[in-house]
Amino acid sequence: TLPKELCGLSLDLSIGRLHTNIVYVELLGFIMGLYAYTLKSILRN
Repeated sequence: TLPKELCGLSLDLSIGRLHTNIVYVELLGFIMGLYAYTLKSILRN
């Protein structure tokens, strides 16, 4: 059962890393969108 548990653990780690990357990309996209929106508002006024 040890190799099976080890396999599951590595799978969980890779999924966790992927989830972290997705969150990071979404956060970066949100910040860029907010920055672009603010820039447009400043240029409009």
